[in-house]
Amino acid sequence: MGGSPISPSSGARRPLDAELNLVPFIDLLVCCICFLLITAVWSQMARVEVHVGAERGVRQQRSLSMSQARVAVLVDHTGYVLTAGSQRVAIPRQGRLYDRQRLKRELHTIRAHSATPPAITVAVTDGVPFQHVVAVIDVAKAQRFGRVRLSDGDMRL
Repeated sequence: MGGSPISPSSGARRPLDAELNLVPFIDLLVCCICFLLITAVWSQMARVEVHVGAERGVRQQRSLSMSQARVAVLVDHTGYVLTAGSQRVAIPRQGRLYDRQRLKRELHTIRAHSATPPAITVAVTDGVPFQHVVAVIDVAKAQRFGRVRLSDGDMRL
């Protein structure tokens, strides 16, 4: 018979006190809380400051010495284009691989000529795999550049 509250033999009602097993619910709740806490910590560690597009507003005109030069790296399908002030260096791909060692040397040279850590902008054209963008950011951080900004490839370098 189903869960009828009336006993067929006596006609009296049975109490409907049923105990819920809360242990599986508590286990699920603890797992969810742990997952959310771990996710919050990982998202804090993986944060990268991103500025989309060129900076807006009025820019002050200043002399572009090497220590004050605006540094940017364009990542496209042909390789890297490094711009520091009025200087422009093209670093072509070596077959299918990007030449990260040469980029590292060029960024090291720029960083060595500046007293304070300059900001660097990484501009990316459409279709470039994200791993190449992350590699440029890693190289810039290893050379101790200040802020690393991310922009689209349409930015004027």
